[in-house]
Amino acid sequence: MSITMNEKLELFKSRLGREHKDIVKYVEHVFTALDVKLELHQRENAQLALHGAKIDGKAEREYEANIRETKRLLLAVLEQTAQDYEHLGDKHWAKYFRDGIDG
Repeated sequence: MSITMNEKLELFKSRLGREHKDIVKYVEHVFTALDVKLELHQRENAQLALHGAKIDGKAEREYEANIRETKRLLLAVLEQTAQDYEHLGDKHWAKYFRDGIDG
């Protein structure tokens, strides 16, 4: 069974300390905004189709795939951030973000 993106966000909340939970909240907000944007796009296309417009299925699949890929990218960066956080003080860890993860 595959874990959903929202379940991954919940796991990041526990992995990142209290002081870094705001970044997870930010990603949640971006996910919500992307979901709303996708839903509005689908509604607009449904209305266009009702009025006889031909909807390009390939373009629609690409649009949805781009939103999924954006979410995956955000999760990947969050994973890197979590790993950097979990290895704070480890001089042998090769940081993903050279400027650090603390303000």
